[in-house]
Amino acid sequence: MKRYSVIEYDLPHGWVAEEEDDVLEIYAEDGDGAITLSVYSFLLPLKEFHKAVYSMAEKMCLDNGVDPQGRLQWECKKDREAAVSGGGITSDSWLMKLWCVAKYPKIVMATYFSKTESQEMEICDQIIKSIRFSL
Repeated sequence: MKRYSVIEYDLPHGWVAEEEDDVLEIYAEDGDGAITLSVYSFLLPLKEFHKAVYSMAEKMCLDNGVDPQGRLQWECKKDREAAVSGGGITSDSWLMKLWCVAKYPKIVMATYFSKTESQEMEICDQIIKSIRFSL
């Protein structure tokens, strides 16, 4: 188990986590890509939280040249929790996977970029699913 900001997560053997300038980078020592993770505070009322989580994920896709139409999977776990995931090919032909995991008032935005598709994406999914909030 590792800790970063208000979250704890599991790090598989052979993977490294480095913090720099309010960003967490997680990658395999001999891997193809990296997860870049940031934690945000949501300052608006709870009633706007779920919409904001989805909008952040959609904007991240659009900012990277990925059309999110029909590609974002939404999961509303509880009133104060939500998760969005998706991905695709960026405008410069990179593979992008995106996760937005949230527990009010915190939102974790994570992206993974790679030139090739590999089993690393499945391991990245496992890392993101292991996130636990410690608010």
